[in-house]
Amino acid sequence: MNFGIDDKLKSSLNLFIPFEKIPETGIKYVRLTRDYEIQTKLMEFIYPIFEQAKIQEQEDIPAVLVVDKAVPPEKKSAPKRLLIVAVTFFLSFIFSVGYVIVKESYFSLMKDEDRY
Repeated sequence: MNFGIDDKLKSSLNLFIPFEKIPETGIKYVRLTRDYEIQTKLMEFIYPIFEQAKIQEQEDIPAVLVVDKAVPPEKKSAPKRLLIVAVTFFLSFIFSVGYVIVKESYFSLMKDEDRY
């Protein structure tokens, strides 16, 4: 009974509540029990309403939601056709001229037996 009063008797394991703190602890226990019961009753009342609201929300959401109406752009952004055509024409011209030069030099080399 003197456990809470004497500092020499205190240990890290407090099993007993001192007599002078019992009224405070009892009041605190009653208040916590009351708050727990109130929260339990509120939960019993509100939780079905919450579940019903979640189901109703899922029913209200449409399958397809149109954010904005589609509008064609004023100016194309990609691909740049003119650039692609110009680069392709230039590269094909370079390769075809190179092919003709190599082919002609090969045939002229084959005709010239001294160099072959």
